[in-house]
Amino acid sequence: MDDPESLEAACFAQLDPGSDLVAELCRLGDGLRDHLEALAEAAPHHRDLARALGA
Repeated sequence: MDDPESLEAACFAQLDPGSDLVAELCRLGDGLRDHLEALAEAAPHHRDLARALGA
């Protein structure tokens, strides 16, 4: 965070890294990355898009 006094920093500080919600968000993010990597592999013309989206 650029500004430790920002609303975003305050919200981030409220997150419990051990919570089920955080674990689910991580699983969803991993799944998205896996799908983007598969897209880049299967359709090279979409590789730039997949990279731009975080794969």
